[in-house]
Amino acid sequence: MSAKTRALGGGAAVLLAAGLGAGPAMAAPAAREAANAPNAAKATSATCSGAKRPGRVVVVRGMPTTTRATARALLGAGVRCDAAALTKRAERDKTRLSFGIVTAKEFFALPEKETKYRYLVDALVKARPGYDKTSHDYVWPRLAAGDAYLDRSAWDEAVAAGLLTKAQAAQMRRDGTGYLGWRLAISDRGEWRFFIAGD
Repeated sequence: MSAKTRALGGGAAVLLAAGLGAGPAMAAPAAREAANAPNAAKATSATCSGAKRPGRVVVVRGMPTTTRATARALLGAGVRCDAAALTKRAERDKTRLSFGIVTAKEFFALPEKETKYRYLVDALVKARPGYDKTSHDYVWPRLAAGDAYLDRSAWDEAVAAGLLTKAQAAQMRRDGTGYLGWRLAISDRGEWRFFIAGD
């Protein structure tokens, strides 16, 4: 089967999983591809938190092929721990990677100081994306798109994806800050808009 459907949150929403393979049995080939990629960093789980994490990009109905293609490319680079590919893409798209001054090369430097690669991969393969009508961006998790922070199920999805803990979610909701965890956005034209955390 080349695509898988599953409902999350609002019931009627249909998700199509796509990305590193065509069907649930493709996780192992994806891991082999990641391990054998010629441009892959010589990284292990000790140096890169995204190393060989299997999965497929979670997309929503109507998402443009350009957006899907960028998401798949980012996922592939994340599981290969390909700092050069991520840096090149971020520089090309002028991707926002922090609220301070940091270069893409510094941000994706290995070994990691934070588990950024894991969050990049997990956001794409474990979180349902949302669409921001103002910016025309698809955002993983949907909790970070528009007013989805008002939806309790969106918080639950982000917790289930491992992007924050229940305690962190409860604190953010109490503080009224909205979601401040790791989030990733790709425009409807395929531009990588941001991959950030905090405010």
